[in-house]
Parts: sequence; C-alpha cells; structure tokens
Amino acid sequence: MSHSTTSLKIESVIKEIFAASFGDKPEDVHVILENRCLIIRLERFMGKIMENLVVTKDNDALRSTSELIMDYLLPDFMKELKTFSDIEFDSFYYDWDDNNLSGVIVGLIKDNNYRLNEDYYPGKDEVHFQISKITYEVEKVPDSTFSFWADNNTLVVVREGLLIEIEKYLVKLDGEGALRKAKRALEKTRIIEEGNIPIILGRRLVGIYLDWMFEMDKSVIVYVFEEK
Repeated sequence: MSHSTTSLKIESVIKEIFAASFGDKPEDVHVILENRCLIIRLERFMGKIMENLVVTKDNDALRSTSELIMDYLLPDFMKELKTFSDIEFDSFYYDWDDNNLSGVIVGLIKDNNYRLNEDYYPGKDEVHFQISKITYEVEKVPDSTFSFWADNNTLVVVREGLLIEIEKYLVKLDGEGALRKAKRALEKTRIIEEGNIPIILGRRLVGIYLDWMFEMDKSVIVYVFEEK
C-alpha cells in the first residue's frame, strides 16, 4: 500500500475511533506519512468538551482530558493500523495546543530513519543552536539533535540524550507524570518564547507541539507553519 493510500486510511480510522469512542470527532484530520515519521494533526478534537474547559480556564483539566483521550486512542489506533500496514514504529509522542484546540500524534518509524535521512535547509544550524541553548538552560545540551521537514509546512526536531540524572531518577520512581507536567510548563514555554525558530526560518507559526519518551531519553518537537 502506498503512503498516500495509507494516509487516507489512517485519517478514516482516526475519525472512526473518535466517533465510536467519544461520540464526536475532530473537525479535521491531517495525516503526513513519509519514511521517517507519521504525523497526525487533529483540528479541534473533542471540540465542545475542550471549548468548555478553555472558557472556564481550567488548564489542568484541559491537559488531563487531552492526555486521557490520547492514552485511550493510541492502543486502538495501533491495533487497527496493523490490520492494513506493516509499518513499525520506534516510539510515539503527542501534544496539543490549548489556544486552537489542535493536537498532534507523532510516530517515529523504526530503525531511526530520521538519523540517516536528515534534511539540509537554510537556517538549520541556527535552529539546532537555539534548541540546544534552551535545552541546556532547562536541563543539559542534548547528546544529539536532528531535524527534517515532514512536509512543506511541518518541521520535526528530535533531541536525544537530554535528561539530567535527577530527571532519570524521577522516572525510575514513577514520577513521569509530574515530570512531564513540569517540562510542558517550563520547557515548552521557553521554546515558544525564546526559540525564535519562526524568525530564523522566515515563517509564520501555526502551532508548536512537544513531547518526551523518558524511557528512551528522547524528545520530539513539531513546528507547524502557515502555507507559503
């Protein structure tokens, strides 16, 4: 099955799972599938529920609801994906944007293809420098940073080896939830406010999404930009 055909099938499956599980579905589902990753962008997923939480300014409930939805969705999606695709993934990540009620699910394809198939684009060195600088200020300089364009408007940055010893110990003590909450509040805010990635690339930002796979000491950042 071609990537384009698989992408359409994934879009259909995501909508079906949302409708069956939650009685509602995202306003739009945009799927990117290429040889390094899968990105599923959900526009206004669970719109009415999320909108009510935004109106009440209950950010903790908003984050908890989003995490519960993603945790519930992913196993069903992976099970269904195996019925029509033999693509294997190294790890999955997800995040959301409280402002526009969009979310992304990111799957890095097995064998770390992003390491072997990086893109070389104008501003890449500066992008990596800024990301490494902020990571260092929050924890430490990543052992490795990779980046590539998943499509014309979506930049993916993968960081490896960024946790400090106390963070690793927190993960061992089952403190992953608290660590993720703290890092979303601190690290994501710093990357948004100080990264200057849209300025470096000369693009207008639509959304930024950030998640970690603590067991693998790996993190993915996704920048979505407006169409040129």
